[in-house]
Amino acid sequence: NTTTTWPDFNTVAIRVSEGTVLFDNMRVTVSAEPGDGGYADWSDGAPFDGDKNSDGVPNGLAWVLGAESPDDDARDLLPTIVTADDEGEEVLIFAFQRRRAALDEAEIVVEYNTDLTDSEGWTDAEDDEDSIIITETPNGLLDEVAVRIKTSVVADGGRLFLRLRVTQLP
Repeated sequence: NTTTTWPDFNTVAIRVSEGTVLFDNMRVTVSAEPGDGGYADWSDGAPFDGDKNSDGVPNGLAWVLGAESPDDDARDLLPTIVTADDEGEEVLIFAFQRRRAALDEAEIVVEYNTDLTDSEGWTDAEDDEDSIIITETPNGLLDEVAVRIKTSVVADGGRLFLRLRVTQLP
């Protein structure tokens, strides 16, 4: 049982089940841990498509991937791709972390293509519970995202290219 009273600005009494704690003649400020603000709070005015620190990672992508500020080098946060064997079938696992707050401000899509010369040939990776499986695991203010794609089904034995497309919503 916790009771908090604020009789005036000079006295604060906090009653807890084991007794009473009294602070006299002082002002107490109570604050919570900050949540994850939006892009505007994080960027300090840096444009979404810009690259404030010249690390080669656009500011908006760095924010989505969980960089602490637009001044931080975000190259280590870029998605990774590994191959694995899934019951005799080769799969690619495209993994990255995603700032959960970014879902309200950006379109975040994993896309695949079998031919880099075809700029219109990119297809959104959508979970079909068989050839493409997407898992999202909460981790604090971030989500660990893994997109598992069976190469034989999607690429038909050929090459498969993956990318993360991030677009700021209006």
